[in-house]
Amino acid sequence: MVCFFGPSMVQNSGFGEDRGKGSPSLSVETGMGDVTVVTGGTGFVGAAVVRHLVAAGARVRVLARPRGDRRLLAGLPVEVVDGDLTDAPSLGRALARAARLFHVGAFYSLWAADRRLFYDINVEGTRRVLQAAAEAGVSRVVYTSTVGALGIPPAASARKRRR
Repeated sequence: MVCFFGPSMVQNSGFGEDRGKGSPSLSVETGMGDVTVVTGGTGFVGAAVVRHLVAAGARVRVLARPRGDRRLLAGLPVEVVDGDLTDAPSLGRALARAARLFHVGAFYSLWAADRRLFYDINVEGTRRVLQAAAEAGVSRVVYTSTVGALGIPPAASARKRRR
């Protein structure tokens, strides 16, 4: 993980003294009412972000789907807000009094019966969460995307259909 943030953010260059020693070191400066929100915190990448933030001393709030699997958060001192990227009011609740947002949440699948889910969650959901962050006065946002955002180039897709 290589991330560069401002002085009040988690700071992690991924280089320097801790290079090659496993997990990069993190530090967080926190203040009164200082909350870091993580979308997608119940997923593989998001839970890793949550664990690093908690280890660095951050006060973490996770947006999690009401019926989602939360096992990766077990035992972590985090606040969980029920909601999802398609529900604007839940985003407002999750981002209330937050200073930072790590947007890691997405719909990632190789197939879906309703392909509109990809767009509604990954594109419109990102728009919704960024809008809610702006309305809540969040000062820093870290956006994490997926290789799924790249899609298959039209030429490659045409070659597959001819086979």
